[in-house]
Amino acid sequence: MNNQDMKAALDSWIANAQMQLVQNYVSRGRRYEHTPQEALARDWVDLMRAWAAAPENGQDPKRRDIEAEYSLRGLQPPHDLVRAEMDALARGAAALIQQMDAVAGKEIDSMILNKSSEEKKRAN
Repeated sequence: MNNQDMKAALDSWIANAQMQLVQNYVSRGRRYEHTPQEALARDWVDLMRAWAAAPENGQDPKRRDIEAEYSLRGLQPPHDLVRAEMDALARGAAALIQQMDAVAGKEIDSMILNKSSEEKKRAN
C-alpha cells in the first residue's frame, strides 16, 4: 500500500469514526448542548490533561462527547491550550507503534483498507 492510499484510507476511517461519535452523542440527548463554550473548553482541557498525565487509564468518554458538541457547533476544541499534552500523547503512541512487529503493522494496514472499502461500498 502506498502512502497516498494509506492516507486516504486513514482519512476516511477518521471521518467515519467522527460521524459515528457525533451520531451516538446526539442519540443520547446531547448533554452539552446548552453548556457555555467557556465551560466546554475548561472541561475539555481538564480531561486532556488528565489523559496525558495517566494515558494507561485511557480516555474519559466525556471528552468525546465534548468534541462531538464542538463539531455540532462548527467549532474546534482549544488544542492550543493542551499542545504539550497532545505532544506527549503522540510521543507515547509513536513509541508503542515502534514496538509493534511488521506483522501487526500489516494487519492494521489491512484493517484500515478493508474498512475503507466497506465504507465506499455503502456510499455507492
